[in-house]
Amino acid sequence: MDLFQSVDTIGLDISDYSIEVAQVDRKKRVVSFGRGVLEPGIVESGKILDKPRLAEQIKRVLKSARPKSLEKAKSLKAIVSLPETRIFTHRFEVDQGVKGEELKNMIYEEVLKIFPFDLQKSSWDYLAFPSKVVSNSKTSPTQAPLARYKNTIIYFALPKDIVVDYFEVIQNSGLSPHLFESESQALGRVMLQEEQHYKGGTAILDIGAKNTILAIFDSRKALSLSVTIPIGGWNFSEEIAKGKGGILFEDAEQDKRALGFNQNAPGNTIRPILAKAFAKIIAETQKSISYYTSTFRESVDSLVICGGSSMMPDIDVYFRENLDGQFPVNVQLANLGDKVIGSKGFVNDKNVPAILFSGAVGLAMRALDHDDLAHRGINFLKRMK
Repeated sequence: MDLFQSVDTIGLDISDYSIEVAQVDRKKRVVSFGRGVLEPGIVESGKILDKPRLAEQIKRVLKSARPKSLEKAKSLKAIVSLPETRIFTHRFEVDQGVKGEELKNMIYEEVLKIFPFDLQKSSWDYLAFPSKVVSNSKTSPTQAPLARYKNTIIYFALPKDIVVDYFEVIQNSGLSPHLFESESQALGRVMLQEEQHYKGGTAILDIGAKNTILAIFDSRKALSLSVTIPIGGWNFSEEIAKGKGGILFEDAEQDKRALGFNQNAPGNTIRPILAKAFAKIIAETQKSISYYTSTFRESVDSLVICGGSSMMPDIDVYFRENLDGQFPVNVQLANLGDKVIGSKGFVNDKNVPAILFSGAVGLAMRALDHDDLAHRGINFLKRMK
């Protein structure tokens, strides 16, 4: 049976802090999910430091998956996200008529100019998006500008040794490595509505435990910009603990979840602490949206906030207050409930919030049979076999 007609596939999202796994059926219902927290020293900044321990942790997550354990599933294929902090992304345009070997040579020459590491030691792939009309202003004053049709190329690459390490760990955990892609691609697949037409770009802000990823997709759902901000949930809790006179980290975590940015909560003294900690995220978001708008000549209409820290009360209100003055962006919290219709046990689980599985669900959805570019994607294993 072809992979894309099968549900014998899981999405596996690995970060420095945790592992999430999800399996969906052909109706986008989550039929199995599991999560495990990683101890320090296993994965750091996306690099695997202890392969045997990571493989064992993946096995434990598969075994503890609910409502159906994935421990004994046969020939289970894994679609895996590789660390965004290690991935280089570049967008550029080529004439529509450039194809085949000529296109490959042009891509090679383009990325060679700006690539931060040895191309021969990298794993790479690219996506080509449909044409857009570009005005050619280099005509004489008496002539009307000529229109040239351009295809957009989104190029992805990362060091090959990273891919090899993840491949070995996935194999040693009993899974079959099938597709490796970026976390932003997975988030875009689950957050961008398949049937919705987008007039402008959409920014997805994924606030994780250690890092925050800002990914901007254009109106065609093409990932055009990805920025890593080295601040996450741990930093917020540490700042709260310091600001409240050295309280325990666990107590700071509880305050963060209970109070967040809620200015109406009695005695909420952590809002100004959080605001100070979030200043860099706000600044980087503004800078990135400004760059995207000026470079790609398209507005960013929506900002979707996801990740564990998106559950802080009124975080969306805080972003509206701090972005609306400069950018007319529709700020919204990610809601996985309307993306995985019928998965009541998953969406309503109080112990493990569904939003934590956004990446894993987006990866699992790659296995569905769709022609939409939002579902097709890159595969860092393509040139490794």
